[in-house]
Amino acid sequence: MTKAFYKTVASLICLFSAVVQAQISPANNKISVDVSTYHVQNPAYNYDSSFMIGKSLGMSEVKIFINWTALETAPHTFDFSLLDIANLYYPAYSMPLDINLNPINTNQLEVPSDLHF
Repeated sequence: MTKAFYKTVASLICLFSAVVQAQISPANNKISVDVSTYHVQNPAYNYDSSFMIGKSLGMSEVKIFINWTALETAPHTFDFSLLDIANLYYPAYSMPLDINLNPINTNQLEVPSDLHF
């Protein structure tokens, strides 16, 4: 092996250890969870109980994924009921919320017909 190879390996080890240290600092960590009951096999669990488990484990923000067509049900016709519910639920727990508005769901276009091309 050459010196250049060993220098590269040493550099990667130093870089890796610096990255690991950066990830360990609790001051910079955020635990964000997409709370779901989709695959829950025990009917005793619901969204509230799943949310509380996440909160007790250190969850510091929640992500919700909404298909665009769930908010804009037809061209220029909006239904904000999901956001209204979120606006009531999450502030009660002082929980920040990240919203992902999806224009594509897997291979399905999720936008109103006026945005199809």
